[in-house]
Amino acid sequence: MAPPPNVRRAQYEALLSAYPSRDEFARLVRLHLGLRLDDIVKPADQRTTVLELLQWAESRGRLNELLEAAAQEIVIRCLRVCPSVSFGDG
Repeated sequence: MAPPPNVRRAQYEALLSAYPSRDEFARLVRLHLGLRLDDIVKPADQRTTVLELLQWAESRGRLNELLEAAAQEIVIRCLRVCPSVSFGDG
């Protein structure tokens, strides 16, 4: 089932802000989905790339996998910037 429009928009905006360049987004896709971004989405501006990858992931049942991978990377980035921040360890 497709997410409601407000959820879809939030997912889109979150990925777009976390991955402002195609190269960063391609790395996420390669390392976490085991695929090449260029094999999924033709080269385009980043807004189009993010939207098309979300649609691709949703159509193949891999949306949660994509979003969880992005969330993990965001937490790792945060820990590198602020290593004293705790994420749920009590």
